[in-house]
Amino acid sequence: MKNSIDNHVLREELIRHGFQDITSVNRSTKSWRLKHPAMTHWVSVKLAADPSRAMTSDPLVLHPDDADRLKSAMPLPGVSVGDKPYKGSSTKYDGVPGWAFSVESVDALGRALGVLMPGGSASA
Repeated sequence: MKNSIDNHVLREELIRHGFQDITSVNRSTKSWRLKHPAMTHWVSVKLAADPSRAMTSDPLVLHPDDADRLKSAMPLPGVSVGDKPYKGSSTKYDGVPGWAFSVESVDALGRALGVLMPGGSASA
């Protein structure tokens, strides 16, 4: 695991890039879920045990298909991936674990989104 922007900053930046928070109002999960209209799968942003506390431990979790796309673009400056699937129950996609990533800066997140978005565009 490498240092990442914290989960709160990550969520704010994803929303700034056109993602919508689709987390259930009555959630009991340990992550926020966000969806972008240009992406097939939602993304997760992990939460600490105390959701008001920031965390920087690989906070971005992607569907395996999206993770494969991002991993195929590696090395990507400021972006790193965990060494195995992340098995947190709130970040599973139809029972399949996602992959956790760290993004060291807002610029690194922009580079990652450029790979993940159709046409390479991270804008809304």
